[in-house]
Amino acid sequence: MEAAGIMTTWNARKDFNQTASELRARHLMIPERAKQVQLPERPATGSEWLTAAERNATSKPTLELNQAIESDPDHPTISVIATWRWESPTHNDLVSSERRFFFFTCTEQQGQQKINDYTWTSL
Repeated sequence: MEAAGIMTTWNARKDFNQTASELRARHLMIPERAKQVQLPERPATGSEWLTAAERNATSKPTLELNQAIESDPDHPTISVIATWRWESPTHNDLVSSERRFFFFTCTEQQGQQKINDYTWTSL
């Protein structure tokens, strides 16, 4: 849940694109997976992001644990459904119509559960 929250929190004016949030969540990953997160060269685009940037808005996620998933007991998969709204200090909130489904595969490392791999899809 913590990783999904970090990965769906952006300041559209300050963050180059959505991958910036994935970089902020690397401390929750095993080192090998964390090294795979790379900031693409292309900046974020799209009307929602650009409007949020104009308003200096920050996304505020709402997270729900997705119970409908099976997983390997040795590498549990945790699925989280994320939605968000953009909060601005000077404008009304923008509600995103996007729903993002995260799938995190975890492993124990040094006594802590760490993200071994992850993916997400938008609906």
